[in-house]
Amino acid sequence: MSGRIEALRRTADVVHVFGHRGARGVYAENTMTGFQYAIDIGLDAIEVDVLASRDGVAVLTHNPRLWRDITRDMRGDWLVKDGPLVRNLSFHGLQSYDVGGIRPGSAYAALFPEQTGMPGLRIPSLADLCDLIAPLPEFWLNIEIKSFAADPLATASPEELTAMTLRPLREFGLEERTVVQSFDWRVLRAFRVAAPQVARSYLTQIRHGREPVGANIFPNSPWLDGLALSPADGALPQAVADLGGQVWCPYFGDVTEQDVTRAHDLGLLVNVWTVNEVPDFHRMVDIGVDGIITDYPVRAQQVLAGRGLRWRHDAPMPSVAPH
Repeated sequence: MSGRIEALRRTADVVHVFGHRGARGVYAENTMTGFQYAIDIGLDAIEVDVLASRDGVAVLTHNPRLWRDITRDMRGDWLVKDGPLVRNLSFHGLQSYDVGGIRPGSAYAALFPEQTGMPGLRIPSLADLCDLIAPLPEFWLNIEIKSFAADPLATASPEELTAMTLRPLREFGLEERTVVQSFDWRVLRAFRVAAPQVARSYLTQIRHGREPVGANIFPNSPWLDGLALSPADGALPQAVADLGGQVWCPYFGDVTEQDVTRAHDLGLLVNVWTVNEVPDFHRMVDIGVDGIITDYPVRAQQVLAGRGLRWRHDAPMPSVAPH
């Protein structure tokens, strides 16, 4: 595995910022417009979501089905219900849908009131994004592969998703500046076999009681590739290290300074998701994380700048307007 992952480790004056789904708080998620914005404001990493189309194209979208709150049909009408599985549509078929904004009046729109709607945006392929960043030698991709251990028919298999993701990474020479991550640790096993040179990040969220629904750390979890795991006493970073991972990526609300110290002692990087509020940015910096995944990267830049920190080694202090 390439030592280039060390470029993303925190230093005395740098905490890395990853634009989540490009910059979801500002532009439509997982779109080329959002990715270009992240580049333009001086980030050196973005987080994106990968699924596979019926004809084997790695595409950048989050939900296994076309989600009605961010999708319009070819007439420009919002979907009345969630659409087909992405895996059942060709890449050409996916291009007939518009993903340039959030349905007005929806609960999702209320979460991101500052997002600029841009009708006409399409679901890009991973190759489209690779083409954009290949000329930027210090820029990193953090790819979350969307696989659902509790619903294995919702997506292609972990091995198929791995192969489809690797194809454009190899075509554009990006394997050694890509981090792949997943809540479904079967995917990370497939990547370890197929491409050990690609850094692997293990996503975690602890279930507290019955919620949250999206958690993968709970008794008898199907997400952990057969591993029996308790979140107590540093077990999560230890498990990641034992599996040969390079990055632990916990939900920011789950992680403590003790957890971060333990992970660093094991040689891991710690990137946290998804941090959007100013007090939470400060806490993550205080506990020592290496990277912060956020929907509002300029907000993160401003917090860091106010503390005399940067988000990349050659970054100027921010001059762009906040979002």
